[in-house]
Amino acid sequence: MNLNPYISRINTRIVKRKYVDDNTHLALANDITLDYEALNSFNEDIYVNNTLVDQRYNSSYGNIFVSKYRPENDQIHLSIDYDTRIMLLRSLTLRYLIFSILRKYMNLKVYGFATDRLNSSFRIDKVYFEYQAREIINFLERVIPIYVESGLEIVTKESENGPITKIPGIYFGKSLCPHLSNLSEIGKFEISHYSFGKNGITVYYNN
Repeated sequence: MNLNPYISRINTRIVKRKYVDDNTHLALANDITLDYEALNSFNEDIYVNNTLVDQRYNSSYGNIFVSKYRPENDQIHLSIDYDTRIMLLRSLTLRYLIFSILRKYMNLKVYGFATDRLNSSFRIDKVYFEYQAREIINFLERVIPIYVESGLEIVTKESENGPITKIPGIYFGKSLCPHLSNLSEIGKFEISHYSFGKNGITVYYNN
């Protein structure tokens, strides 16, 4: 991620292009897309000059965008849907809260965060009984809205060891993912359901 995650459209230039069959492979000077694989997230729809990108892959030039679009010059704009980006950032920001709150108050280790277009999920090991699951769910549904209403700012800054993210009184450490700038932007938090697996539970919350 090279730019402010709120940006949904940029004017940029083509660094390199290659034509393969009916497709154009484009390397651009700037990028607003996220590392969806690393984030374990769905892929946003990406457009070059309002033409859908059919494929994106990495190369020595950075991300390469494959599209039917045939550019007439080196100037181009890259865009994604703003509402989808905000929804994704909301899900990613909740990762900080869920991770920190369950570690701080319940000494639970959360892992396996994932985000699709409908909902998001995470896993907790060593939860085997219904009463344990309900205790965790009830706690999250009670405490997270309090933090959301607090309106605390979320700030990420570069350091010698990479980006560091700070949410006062909640989280200070390695940046986990892109995020909103304020907890109040998260809005309503709602857990939709949970399921038991071999080693624990998977919890699903609405995007």
